[in-house]
Amino acid sequence: SIEVDSDGAQLFASKGCTQCHSTQGPPKFDQMGPNLTLFGARAMLAAGILENTDDNLKTWLSNPDDVKEGNLMYEEAPVYQNANMKLTDSEILILVNYLRNLK
Repeated sequence: SIEVDSDGAQLFASKGCTQCHSTQGPPKFDQMGPNLTLFGARAMLAAGILENTDDNLKTWLSNPDDVKEGNLMYEEAPVYQNANMKLTDSEILILVNYLRNLK
C-alpha cells in the first residue's frame, strides 16, 4: 500500500514547493509562500478565496491563476512555469491528501 504522507512529502519537495512553503514549524527566513504547517485545519485556502475542500484544493493546484489571476504561486512555481514539471492528476491527488492531513 502507498504511504500517502510519505509520498506527499517527497512529491512536495521534489516539485519545488518547499522553496516557498514550510510544512513543519515556523517559516523559513526567505519563505515567499504561506506556512502550510496546519493547512488541513484551515477553513479557507488561496488567500481566503476558496473553502478548504478536496475539490477546491484540486482546482487551486491544477491552475491557481484560474482561481486568483496574477498570484505569486502561479507566476513563480516551477510546476506552472516549466512544462516538464507540470503536476499530473495523480500527483495533484497525492498533494491534496498530503496537505489536507497537515493538522
